[in-house]
Amino acid sequence: AVVSTQSTGGTVMYLRLPAAFQNNPPKPTDQLVFFDDSPEDVIVYYRALGKEAKSEDVLKQEFEKLATALNKAGKKFYPYVAVAGGYTMPGIGAQRSEVMFAAIENDGRSPGTVFSKKRS
Repeated sequence: AVVSTQSTGGTVMYLRLPAAFQNNPPKPTDQLVFFDDSPEDVIVYYRALGKEAKSEDVLKQEFEKLATALNKAGKKFYPYVAVAGGYTMPGIGAQRSEVMFAAIENDGRSPGTVFSKKRS
């Protein structure tokens, strides 16, 4: 299970539950915290920046680079379902950013269901 929280500004943060809690996760006590049931077989194309993206312009450039590489490779993806992720190394505080697109698969799923389904 993936734990998600949405700020009042619309930003969503995803956290993976430790393995010990996957089968019986604790119930959220805040209405802004929920679990996502993500399909196990979703293909996500990503580009790791290796450092923190300090501006929206940097993210836009990286999405363009990823889209160009995917188009060149003949890969189909949802161009309007773009996800930016940030990862902080525990104890170090160094941030790494990534940009991602979900692959278009032949199973008919829509872009809105590719990344997650909200459940309470």
